[in-house]
Amino acid sequence: MRVQDFCHIIALAILLLSFFSTYVFQVGLLELLYTRFRLTLILSVFYIILSIGLHVWHVTIVWHDPFAYYWSKGFHALSAIHKIVAVLYYYFYKRAALKIGDPRFHEGSIWMQKQLSFS
Repeated sequence: MRVQDFCHIIALAILLLSFFSTYVFQVGLLELLYTRFRLTLILSVFYIILSIGLHVWHVTIVWHDPFAYYWSKGFHALSAIHKIVAVLYYYFYKRAALKIGDPRFHEGSIWMQKQLSFS
């Protein structure tokens, strides 16, 4: 496993820890957090799986001949998909990290009561 994959797993763990420290989570309103950050969580897990798959495939390519440069069409396609998903992953992760710092998630408020009344 590469250091990059390990760092992505740690980043997901830190994001989850920041979710767990919110008032919304401690009160038991997991659905509210999940609906707000569903896309970020799905993209994070998908990006980690995609990164590990890409790195494993790359290691299998260069394992037998480390100085050869041979990328198949499938590897190029997976690499391109990885880069596209990376842009989405970094955008949504940064957005989630900024949104979770909102004081509305860390204390009881009228906003939370409104969110619960719409459910």
